[in-house]
Amino acid sequence: MKQETANDITKLQNLGDFCKYSWDHKEFGEVSPSEIPTTPPSSPEQALLIRKLVFSTSFGFQYLQNKRDWIYYWFSCCQSEKCDYIFTILANYEVDREKDILTILTEGNVWWDNVDGDYGQSSGKAYYLRETLSFLLQRYSCIRACRLFWKYRKQIPLFGPISLLLPRFLALIVVGSIFFSTSPAIWQLPTRVYNFSKFGGFTILLLLLIASVAYLAYKCRIKIEVHVRFWKAFMDVTLRVLPVFFMGFIWSLLINGFVMRLWILPAFEASPSLVGNEPILIPLTMLYFILGSLVVGIYGYSFWDEKSPTEPL
Repeated sequence: MKQETANDITKLQNLGDFCKYSWDHKEFGEVSPSEIPTTPPSSPEQALLIRKLVFSTSFGFQYLQNKRDWIYYWFSCCQSEKCDYIFTILANYEVDREKDILTILTEGNVWWDNVDGDYGQSSGKAYYLRETLSFLLQRYSCIRACRLFWKYRKQIPLFGPISLLLPRFLALIVVGSIFFSTSPAIWQLPTRVYNFSKFGGFTILLLLLIASVAYLAYKCRIKIEVHVRFWKAFMDVTLRVLPVFFMGFIWSLLINGFVMRLWILPAFEASPSLVGNEPILIPLTMLYFILGSLVVGIYGYSFWDEKSPTEPL
């Protein structure tokens, strides 16, 4: 059922479970910092009301002394795993927790503008930027993570670029490459299959491609809030997975290109019968190494760690 947040929010003032925090901004502003919740919102309606008040610029709310504490509370809720259920429901109200976080960090407000005053120098903002960058990457939101890093690149000069290179994913690909290159029976498989059936050789590549993308999409799906509309949910997952896949493909290309030059090409030269009169077998084997390393790495990783392969080390 389609509902707009702007229309629903006006009805929230009559909810009994949030009577303590009135729609009246004066009463809301008079709540002492010690009374501001430290636990997740008790309901999606409560969360919508808090969000509306945090981002409100009308009714004099910008002058409330404790707006700073409410902004920090909502920022913490957006990054907390305890609020996943709430945001799963709010996703159908067009509430994007990642967008809310970036709005707080990039558009300026009474909390973010004074963070360094609490911690001294730039350690305060750097801490929250590292946490946010990790949060975005574990949700496969690489594009947003890149934008955040570029805006604050001077405050996280080392952590930012290292994290955006996906070092955990790189380590998985190295493991997969070692697995393939140390077993001649495995890396000779596409050549032997192709010599038997050209269709079979390309089928192997297609299956490896589907397996790698499908696994990344599955891991992404369980990490984010998916909209009830199938097409919108499909596009959201696709736009998150594709940059991760292409980054992994580039890493695998660089690593396996080195492996091919040192071990595989000399083996083909020593055994011309493997290639015969089919020069296409060399790039076919290269693609097999690239996609195979991705598949072995990311599937093998799932057996010993529940973290996303995109998370920083």
